[in-house]
Amino acid sequence: MTSEKYNLDFKFAEHSLALACLRGREAVVSNFAPLLQELDVTEQQWRVMRIAYEYEELPFAELCKLCCIHKVSMARIVSFLSERGWIEKRKSETDLRAYTVLLTETGRDITGKAVAKAQVVHGDIFARYGQKKAELLLELLKDLDKIRRSV
Repeated sequence: MTSEKYNLDFKFAEHSLALACLRGREAVVSNFAPLLQELDVTEQQWRVMRIAYEYEELPFAELCKLCCIHKVSMARIVSFLSERGWIEKRKSETDLRAYTVLLTETGRDITGKAVAKAQVVHGDIFARYGQKKAELLLELLKDLDKIRRSV
């Protein structure tokens, strides 16, 4: 921790970094509402499908980490998506308590079609916000995440 002093005398609602991040997140995620409604999934369920689409197969713990979803919530999401036939769980051969997660063929097909639509939404967000600003924001947020990981 540095010995620098920061001006912490501010209006919380206007200058809270946490609230600003939440508002920014909502500004982005709200653009995906029509796609999520079309798929009949929540934002968290979509996140799981989208991350699983990028990987062949992921250990449950790694999926939780990449999706920023607590393991208890993730277990419910995986069960729900599994009941729909979109996600498959495979028990680990080395650890009977662990399992990996992957998209089924149906899940991969559904997600693949949705990814194409999501890329259009992402492109629109970047176009409206500005490519350079969006890339800078991503860099700054990655730097901010390093604080969490360094504790």
